[in-house]
Amino acid sequence: DAFPQPSIRTTEIPPHLASWQLPPGWKWVANGLYTGHRHAQEIMDALGRSLALCTVPDPAHAEWLFQEARELAHRNHPAIPTTYHFWTHTPDSRRGPGFLRRWIAGETVGARVRRLGAEPIPDVLRILRAVEGSVLWLLEDNKGAARNLGREAEQEGVDASRLVFAPALNPCQA
Repeated sequence: DAFPQPSIRTTEIPPHLASWQLPPGWKWVANGLYTGHRHAQEIMDALGRSLALCTVPDPAHAEWLFQEARELAHRNHPAIPTTYHFWTHTPDSRRGPGFLRRWIAGETVGARVRRLGAEPIPDVLRILRAVEGSVLWLLEDNKGAARNLGREAEQEGVDASRLVFAPALNPCQA
């Protein structure tokens, strides 16, 4: 797939998740995002935590999704939401493949860097290099920051088109 592609916000459960059955006490949240060949759907677990269910609508990308989940599962950095769990698809399962990670709601690049500092950026670029076909989704709050991150990515050997900057939504659209 070519990057970047426009991010598309969803408020309905997408067709590829229609047959999924969440565990008891879990629920769907009307908030999702398509970017490239992946989809992130917000779900709420039985403890009330907001999680991202990362999936691929096209089953041909299932192995890629597993590799990304594996790479993220072995990260131990406060700026990189780790994979909590990977659901494989089996004939008797009503869900999968997909992985769970923390849902990051509306934090812009600038706010995240101000909160955590710029140190996480090299770690994120290392993950992008390691996981073929992966992308980094960021909420765009500053065109200059987007250009600077793109230049830094290129300097680190990562195609800047793999940094996807989603436009901030007008509160009336949210």
